[in-house]
Amino acid sequence: SSPTPIRWKKCVKCRIIPLKKCVKCRNIPLKKCNFVQSLFDFGMLKRKIESTLAQWKNTPHRKPIVIKGIRQCGKTFIVRKFAEDNYENVVYINFILDPDKMIAFAGSKDVDTIILTLSAMMTDCRFVADKTCIILDEIQECKEARTALKAFHLDGRFDVIATGSLLGVKGYGSKENPKKEIYPHNVAAVSIPVGYETLVEMHPLDFEEFLWANGISDRSCQEVFCR
Repeated sequence: SSPTPIRWKKCVKCRIIPLKKCVKCRNIPLKKCNFVQSLFDFGMLKRKIESTLAQWKNTPHRKPIVIKGIRQCGKTFIVRKFAEDNYENVVYINFILDPDKMIAFAGSKDVDTIILTLSAMMTDCRFVADKTCIILDEIQECKEARTALKAFHLDGRFDVIATGSLLGVKGYGSKENPKKEIYPHNVAAVSIPVGYETLVEMHPLDFEEFLWANGISDRSCQEVFCR
């Protein structure tokens, strides 16, 4: 009989997909490669979205920024690294890993009420006006948090960065049925803060970013693309 096909197994630490050993044919598996992880650790992996975030940070009266993209394209790492490098205080909330934090957004959308609830739930975090960045990761899981972005923009004391992997499905309705695509029985709950958020799409590592990661200069990259 034919040998058992090699299975794929996700590595949680460095998010590289290594090959798992085939038990039946006993092929030698590939060991985990730490190249990409080392680039992350030393801050050498340059992503184009970083310039977008820097430009957003320098914009007066900036709106909360929502970064959407496919899963595992680096949204969470880039956002957390940017916030840690540019703010004194960073509050990170992942609505998949910490679903209990949704309670803070379930009631009133008043910013003071939300911050008071989060402070009680996250005692190790500090919410200092003009010095704090709030990261709402996997925001597609908490539609109330998406609605609250309008309140944060009008309040203006805290910068908010949100990320989502399925915003094209759960964040917006279809053109034919703009309000009832996902929540047909609760239309009022789906309130997208149009005009009160900056929406940016992040793509996976492209070829130019791959060249940067391998130490190729911008000038050399331009020569490659011009040929």
